[in-house]
Amino acid sequence: MYLDNIYNEHKAYSSSSSRAGSAQLAPCICCFKSGPSIFKLLKIKGYQYKGITGNFSYSRPWARHIISEDEAIELARKVTPNDVKQAVFDISEDKAPGPNGFSSGFFKAAWPVVGTEVTKVVLEFFATGKLLKQVNATLLSLIPKVWSPTMVGEFRPISCCNVLYKVITKIIVMRRSVVLDSLIRPSQNAFVSGRTISDNILLAQLLPPRCALKVDLRKAYDTVERDFLIAVLKLFGFPSLFILWIKECVTSLLYSVCLNGAAHGYFKGHEA
Repeated sequence: MYLDNIYNEHKAYSSSSSRAGSAQLAPCICCFKSGPSIFKLLKIKGYQYKGITGNFSYSRPWARHIISEDEAIELARKVTPNDVKQAVFDISEDKAPGPNGFSSGFFKAAWPVVGTEVTKVVLEFFATGKLLKQVNATLLSLIPKVWSPTMVGEFRPISCCNVLYKVITKIIVMRRSVVLDSLIRPSQNAFVSGRTISDNILLAQLLPPRCALKVDLRKAYDTVERDFLIAVLKLFGFPSLFILWIKECVTSLLYSVCLNGAAHGYFKGHEA
């Protein structure tokens, strides 16, 4: 339905341009012909601008209160021992172990022995919003991309997190997934359950040739300010306790680098 609406809007635009006696140019091409027309379009959509070479500001038309009261109650619902056990047993056993060397397979096999203590630690986090730094310690394993790497970019970092941290984040993710579809615009198809990235590929084939803007999103998360992340969660209407859980998870990170089979020190994660 979303793709049909885009295609119909494009046909309506082309048809109106033709009736006006103008060439059927794509909107992005028209901006070169008529100057500020693209900026008029941005303003109609709710955006503000300072000029062609100036900085852009916007009125955040996408950032609105979306989370309902019932959804907020469900997001901040008390975590139960069954939630903890389910999260542990949902973690694949072939995942890399964290700095302590224990994988999820160990916790599953030894659950009658360690289950009570694991549950106690996880429930304490969700009750207080405080996380021990040892739990959030992460081992960065650097895998060479080339035969003889000489630069940092020639390594592929793999984060090896502790199982306790994986359990905590898995519970948060499972609760967030209930409202995820309503938070993400229909144009974003990748990594969203029930959507496929092929929809955008098909849309690109349907539309006539036009200008294209390629955006490099590599490592985009590393450039997102934490204050911005928290502000967006508040604007969407997430409960304060749920936001506290996420904030603690992203701000209490400690890293250790594993290179040539040996771990080297710990350093605190920070914004890029």
